Amino acid sequence: MATTKGAVLAHIPPLPGPTTDPNASINHTRELMTTFLGKCQEKFKGPELKNSVLVYAMFQGQVAMPEQRDFIHSIFLENLEEDQFPREYNYNVHPAGHLNPASGTVFIDGRGDKPKLYVENIEMELLGP
Repeated sequence: MATTKGAVLAHIPPLPGPTTDPNASINHTRELMTTFLGKCQEKFKGPELKNSVLVYAMFQGQVAMPEQRDFIHSIFLENLEEDQFPREYNYNVHPAGHLNPASGTVFIDGRGDKPKLYVENIEMELLGP
């Protein structure tokens, strides 16, 4: 998730650790996302959240792990106003790896007055106040 005020690059592991609980993945994701959104709401106010973006991996033309993405969407919708929902960008993951070193990368350049978001070496728009 990236905004003009900052960025969080994260991976939520599917499971918190070894478990036999069939709901462990859902509960783990819900707990981490709720904590994450709480921190975002402390730091970023309504307009800033509205102007944020989420970046997802695509694999063979689909969002990688679509159930996780849909679940994360539901957590956003439970915790944010509808008009605050972030925009989305994506990048492609290739099964044999990437020939181009920029492929599969997400980079935030925070050196200037406003940070810049690059997805696979292409600057993406970050809106801001």
